[in-house]
Amino acid sequence: GAGAVAAPTLVSAAVFGANERLNIGAIGVGGRGASDLAAVAGENIVALCDV
Repeated sequence: GAGAVAAPTLVSAAVFGANERLNIGAIGVGGRGASDLAAVAGENIVALCDV
């Protein structure tokens, strides 16, 4: 299936505190997407989709 991964945007620490976790949603999480999710496992995974 097709997958898409959004590259993280660099944001200054003034916007996000050092201890705040990002809310992340992922589309196309099968196969290679699983390794992308492993890279952000410490964040809040709030939505997943793999058709």
